Amino acid sequence: MDTLRSTIQWTNRHRYAALMMVVGLAVSAWLIGCDATTASVLEPNKQITRPELQRETVTIQAEYERALAVLQAEYEAKAKALAAADVDLSRQEEMRAKVAGILTGVAQAAAEGGMTPAAGINAGLTLLGLFGLGAVADRRRKTKSSTEAVAAKKKKA
Repeated sequence: MDTLRSTIQWTNRHRYAALMMVVGLAVSAWLIGCDATTASVLEPNKQITRPELQRETVTIQAEYERALAVLQAEYEAKAKALAAADVDLSRQEEMRAKVAGILTGVAQAAAEGGMTPAAGINAGLTLLGLFGLGAVADRRRKTKSSTEAVAAKKKKA
């Protein structure tokens, strides 16, 4: 009983010091016992600690790298298609220039009166060759490229 009485008297005399000790013990317990948390990036309603935040960082980086790889593959496929389309347009423009050159030559010959049946037949055969053989080659090329595109899509899947 004596100890209790002396403790109460000491507390009464040094009430602010006693209060500071109690508050200091409570703050120490809180600092030691409670982990710092923040809102999750992936689940905003959830509070997470530092190790969980680091796991989320790794997860987000992995998702980014996967998405980047997919985009890179799509870009490369589209770049190949663009290159093939450019080659196709160049070939068509070259064919158009040849046809225009032949027709200009025929028109000049006809205007000058020097158009002979042999020259007309030669021009006609040349045009038929450009259109006929060119169309067959173009059809084969387009069939081959579409077959390759289908095979590439199946390979991706």
